[in-house]
Amino acid sequence: MSYIIPQKVGWDASKATDLASYNFYWAIPPATLNKTNPMSNPNATNVGKVTEITLPSAVAGFPLIDGNVEVGVAAVDTIGNISDIASAVLPFGFQPPDPPGPPHLI
Repeated sequence: MSYIIPQKVGWDASKATDLASYNFYWAIPPATLNKTNPMSNPNATNVGKVTEITLPSAVAGFPLIDGNVEVGVAAVDTIGNISDIASAVLPFGFQPPDPPGPPHLI
């Protein structure tokens, strides 16, 4: 039986003195994040003022796949400005559980 093993993703803190939080982004296929226009990426969520998250639980809608996903992080300041995205392609090994056998009369 296979199962989902949570995976941690971390990044170095922004040096911004007015840092409010970070936005976390993801894209499949990899290399499709728009790093200079963060608002154009459909898959994003604000994760707060942290430098580490556990996937998939920290990000609603994060894909449960066994393969490469491009992930990125942008800093958000106190008035809502968003930095360019720092990104990497990371291998994830999320595997769903094995399916049950077909229903049958007992």
